[in-house]
Amino acid sequence: SRRLHPRFYVNIDTMLECGNVFYKGTIVNISKKGCCVITDKPIPKSTNQVSLKFIFPGELDTRNVRGKIKWTDQKENSFLIGIEFEKLQNF
Repeated sequence: SRRLHPRFYVNIDTMLECGNVFYKGTIVNISKKGCCVITDKPIPKSTNQVSLKFIFPGELDTRNVRGKIKWTDQKENSFLIGIEFEKLQNF
């Protein structure tokens, strides 16, 4: 099925905040509606709300985006997190 919002493959450093815990990660794909982040530490299953800070390529200001964790997965020593943004983002 075709996506409503195209997904862009990127490599953007991000800082995730869950509760009061910070995780470094990399956004590997992003759309207006959400993104996939790779981290080297798992995020607790109980975590739902998350906020991300990142600078989109070509922009100067840091975006601070809130979202919900929709799914998690593990690939070898990396952890994948699917996040749905609270508000659609414009790129």
